[in-house]
Amino acid sequence: MNVYGQRLASLVATLTDCLCELLATEGGGQTCWCGYYPGGQPAWENCGECSSGSCGMAYVTVERVFVSESLPLEAQIRNRTCATPLAVTLRVGALRCVPVAESDGSLPDEEAMLEAGLGIMADMGAIHKAIACCIDGGYVGGYVPLGPRGGCAGG
Repeated sequence: MNVYGQRLASLVATLTDCLCELLATEGGGQTCWCGYYPGGQPAWENCGECSSGSCGMAYVTVERVFVSESLPLEAQIRNRTCATPLAVTLRVGALRCVPVAESDGSLPDEEAMLEAGLGIMADMGAIHKAIACCIDGGYVGGYVPLGPRGGCAGG
């Protein structure tokens, strides 16, 4: 593995460990799965209940790698060299189970929906803290709500 790969692997490992810990202690609680997810957006089928009574998943993915001389801006360098600095954008997220309509079409319980929403908001804070506090030089982008889809929501 080259030096860029080693640095990225170390960054991702540190961020992932921190994210998983903060979600469990300050976020909406332990997830069923929390780790690095290769490729783009994780499959939502992995968000669900597990044997521990937890629900949901959390992830770190590499969104894009680009040349940058001043983070977070992409540089327009025509003559790249081996020393041209690279930057990476990571996607960090958490998905949690949310109540869904009953088979008869009745809406989910309001209190259960509020509780799920408060857990997702706690996850938002844990995600921010993981990026801002656990990696050196991390820039926090925006939080984008996701779902609900298939009984899961998050961001």
